[in-house]
Amino acid sequence: MGMFDKLKDLNSMRQQAKQMQMQLAQVQVTGQSKDAMIRLIMDGNQDIKSVEVLDGVVGDRKKIAQDIREALHDLNENFKKMMQEKYGNMFQ
Repeated sequence: MGMFDKLKDLNSMRQQAKQMQMQLAQVQVTGQSKDAMIRLIMDGNQDIKSVEVLDGVVGDRKKIAQDIREALHDLNENFKKMMQEKYGNMFQ
């Protein structure tokens, strides 16, 4: 394989990566706390798009911190599922 062939392959890989990034920007993944008081939305590129906190979230800081942890955990799990469903065959 010559140098120009390697450059073509590199350029093709960059184009594929850019296309994948554009596709992932269109995907939304949601995570929420068990009591649904805190909800997070991010795109497939892991950019947080929205943080929603219901009006009932007041008071105990430990409870609020736990709700945030639960929402982040749920978001992470849902992101993993989405990636596996969408791109799992690419990594086998």
